[in-house]
Amino acid sequence: MTADGTGTLARWRGSPHLDARLLLGVALVLVSFAGGLLLWSGARETTPILVAARPIGAGSVITAADLGTSHARLEGGLAALALPVERRGAVVGQTAAIPLAAGAMVTMDALGTGPRLVDGEVALTVPVDAGTVFPGLARGDRVAVVATSFPGQAASVTAVLYDRAVVFDVATEPAGIALGDAAAMAPIASVTILVPADVAADVAHARVNGALTLALAPTDGVR
Repeated sequence: MTADGTGTLARWRGSPHLDARLLLGVALVLVSFAGGLLLWSGARETTPILVAARPIGAGSVITAADLGTSHARLEGGLAALALPVERRGAVVGQTAAIPLAAGAMVTMDALGTGPRLVDGEVALTVPVDAGTVFPGLARGDRVAVVATSFPGQAASVTAVLYDRAVVFDVATEPAGIALGDAAAMAPIASVTILVPADVAADVAHARVNGALTLALAPTDGVR
């Protein structure tokens, strides 16, 4: 009876130490679990950025429809290059300095400057056939607008309507999936040019009733 009472007392006195170790172990597990959650949450943290919603050719004017949104985890230098969605308004109207594939991240390096429509000018879009315009034509280049009346006939006459038109935009033919340099080599479908308002009627008339040729002209650096 005495031995049993002594053993019970010893176990009772040792139990607080066992409980303390158990509580400490549980606390360490909880701290470790919480730290793991923080690391997992940090690893999954992403930032909404601007991407190309569709292929954008080099020299094209970027429109709102060209831009989409994606989420990415940005680290290091990549965070400095990416453009947040809040910059959408500032990107629209700028020029693509390089071709961008659909889904590609839009960066500051991919944007360039170009001409803007000013008072006294109009923008006219001239459709072109493959091989009839310089394939490397880009926004900001200058072209001479040459009109031919009655093409293919003996009475045909060719004249320069304006020799300092500025290329405002270059649109290429849809080429499906194009990567790298292939996107930049897509055939040009139309060229939008800036001309004085008093020349616009002659250019439009020649486009409808004759044939227009856009000849690459020297750029004097004004724009």
